[in-house]
Amino acid sequence: MKVMSRLPLISIVHNQSIEPGSLASVPTDYLRSIETNYHLEMIAESREDLLQYYVNTLINGTRLTAKNLSGYSGGFGGAGDGYLSDSIVPNALLTFVTQLMSGLRPLMERGNSLTVYSSPADVTSGLQTTVLESCERYSNNLLRRQASILAYADKVEKLYDPSAVTLRRQATSALSDGMASTGSEREEHLNTAISILRACIENQGGMQDASAWFQIGWILWKTGNLPEAEEAFFRARRLSAVSKDAYFVESCVHVAYLQYKQERYEDAYTAIQGALEVRKDYETLFDAARYAARTGRLDEALDYLQRCIHERPTTVITMFSEEDFCGSDNQTSLVPDMASLAAKVTGEARNRANLMVSHWRQAVEAVRRAELVAMRPIDIPKHLTTDLDKAVQLVSEADYLTAMEWEQVALSYAEQTRRLAKEQMSKESSDYRSEVLKTRDLASDVLETTKSKVHASLQEQQLEIEKVPSLFIKRERPSVPANLIVLFLGILCDYLFHSAVYAYVTSNQIHSTDKQFPTELYFTYVGMSWIVFTFFFYIVLFFIDGSIYNSRVLSIQQRYTHEANSIADATKNHHSDLKKHAYKVQEERRRADLALQQLDSE
Repeated sequence: MKVMSRLPLISIVHNQSIEPGSLASVPTDYLRSIETNYHLEMIAESREDLLQYYVNTLINGTRLTAKNLSGYSGGFGGAGDGYLSDSIVPNALLTFVTQLMSGLRPLMERGNSLTVYSSPADVTSGLQTTVLESCERYSNNLLRRQASILAYADKVEKLYDPSAVTLRRQATSALSDGMASTGSEREEHLNTAISILRACIENQGGMQDASAWFQIGWILWKTGNLPEAEEAFFRARRLSAVSKDAYFVESCVHVAYLQYKQERYEDAYTAIQGALEVRKDYETLFDAARYAARTGRLDEALDYLQRCIHERPTTVITMFSEEDFCGSDNQTSLVPDMASLAAKVTGEARNRANLMVSHWRQAVEAVRRAELVAMRPIDIPKHLTTDLDKAVQLVSEADYLTAMEWEQVALSYAEQTRRLAKEQMSKESSDYRSEVLKTRDLASDVLETTKSKVHASLQEQQLEIEKVPSLFIKRERPSVPANLIVLFLGILCDYLFHSAVYAYVTSNQIHSTDKQFPTELYFTYVGMSWIVFTFFFYIVLFFIDGSIYNSRVLSIQQRYTHEANSIADATKNHHSDLKKHAYKVQEERRRADLALQQLDSE
């Protein structure tokens, strides 16, 4: 496809300068998809192109509806009385579609995601979800058709002789150039295209090419030759009747429309039925509603319109822009019946929205009950828990589009409320579990640290005891200096007592019949006394050394025992605190799990 000029797609399609959103100088046919769909399918290069076109159509359709219904401000009786003046053209829609035109790309990048409204009043002035979904459906539907047309173009080349394939491609290129241009340039390209297409259908294979006949019909139609255009469309329909492909539906739709344009309404109604057998999309249903209304099949027309409303909700507004439904003839005018239909679908939408608001309320109440179980507040955004009563009031006063918006927003809020609450409880449960494990590990570390400290203290105690000096207690045998000291003291004592013992032995104080006894006693003393005195001093020094050593060891042991007791007491208190903390955290986790179960059960 060709790259389009910088002109708006609206101006290219309608071959005139049209400002986006302008109602002045826009032909009524501009609002009819049958007038533009094939053109768009051939030249639109992106979803953005189609969204721009759709939004412009929506703006003009909304404004034309307001213009057409200005005479009904006083009501007209019936079930729909009062609905037109209050709800049929909400200012919110006009505001939003205007904003959509100025910020189309950011909205497209965001896609169909729900906008987070900060208050219920924002929902009434928003309509983002409902309108954007309609835009997306419209653009996706046309892009699918475009893909079918491209696939058919590749397939149809097999009908032609190799020499004629180039000619067929030239025809398609000239047609695309004409569709993507305006003014005299457009006319020149279209004339070239139809000349080449006529040459193509003279080829044996081209005579069976439904797309060539259809394109000839489209050019003739756009140049004002309706009878010949109808005949070309009819030929395309007949050639594609077996395959029932994209061109069959397009041919049926266009045959019906040209018959309608020639006021052959019964023929148009009959022709559109063939398209409905294959494709019941929005555009086909809306055309069928138009022809049913024109042939007096009002109930059938209303049924088609209701299906269109469900497919594209903005139809509840734009259907009032169609002169086929809003004719001056009271016998054919569908305005009262369409108002009743709008009131009906609005009531249904309000009921669905109220149901979703009830789900939302139940979700908020479930969170409150979970808070009681968890014994602490659950933090969720304020707009998800407040203004429920205000929402109920706004839903009861909402028009159809706003009610549909409320339906989706309330459902989203209900899901968000439960999801956020569950996520918080799950996270808290997980955090508490981690805290319990961390506390247990810390308690284990405390015990291990205490054991290490006690062990180190025992080692220090042992080292300090080993450093206590001792002459006798710590040795298996006394040291040489100690032995010499003891021996010296024993000999010294023996020397000091020697004179006294000798005098005593030799004195006359000892009476014995054995005259040799004193002499023997003396020599016995001399030989043994130093040993006795040495042993005596050894015993005395041993006990003195032992007393000093034991006293110092006892002092060291008492000091380290006190230190070990202090460590044990500190460990016991810390361990007790950790156990209490672990129990508290475990209890918090249990409550979080119970709150999560409460949310899952509702």
